Amino acid sequence: MTPNSFDLFDFWRWFLAVACTAYAVVVTVRWAWSWLVYLSGGDRSIVLLRHYLIASALRLRVWRFGAELVQIAGWSTLVILLLRYDSRLMIGQ
Repeated sequence: MTPNSFDLFDFWRWFLAVACTAYAVVVTVRWAWSWLVYLSGGDRSIVLLRHYLIASALRLRVWRFGAELVQIAGWSTLVILLLRYDSRLMIGQ
């Protein structure tokens, strides 16, 4: 990238993408850590909640959510293809 071809909008777009991704990761990790700390308590009600959550997680079957997983994969593929097409348009190919 030469100084003449520097585009402020592209810089701003990538800066926002990095900043929003970092923010989402930090918020998610803090949320998960707070639940982990809460569920590590020794009170009877917390122990029962922890056992209930573990049993519920073990009962989950991925094949029940097959349609949703296929739909997520399809939409993700479409987004990736659109982003590739957009980047080719922006480059001018």
